[in-house]
Formats: sequence, C-alpha cells, structure tokens
Amino acid sequence: MMTLCNPKFSATQFALLSSLMAVSRDLLASPAGAFKDALGWGNFFLMTIAAAVPGMLLLLVFAPWNGRSVQADGLESED
Repeated sequence: MMTLCNPKFSATQFALLSSLMAVSRDLLASPAGAFKDALGWGNFFLMTIAAAVPGMLLLLVFAPWNGRSVQADGLESED
C-alpha cells in the first residue's frame, strides 16, 4: 500500500487508504446475518465466493509477484 503513497504525504495517505480498506468490512458485517437468513448457508457462501472473485482477479494485475510494480504516478516499471 505504501507504493501508492506520495512520500511527502505518506502518513496521511496510508491512514486514509487503510481506513478505506476497512469500510467494506464494517458495512458488510451488519447485513451478513440477514443475508444468511434469506439465502441459507449454502447460497450465502456461494454469494460470498462470487463477491470475492473480482478482487482475486485484480490480484493477477496488481500483486507484487507478477513481475511489474505500479508506482504512485500510475506508471508500471519492470523489476
């Protein structure tokens, strides 16, 4: 996450980005019980898998093990 931050404002940007990561956890935890009650356990787990697939696919692009690194200015560099 620090590679996305400008070194001049790294503490502020890190705090904002880490807070943004936690938003989905906080927003989705409350209605999860209602989703489970409406869908049943099996369909609930299928729904969570379907919700996770886009993030997993984005890992193929942005993860550090793909040989490219995305810099703060949006340019890619070969390592």
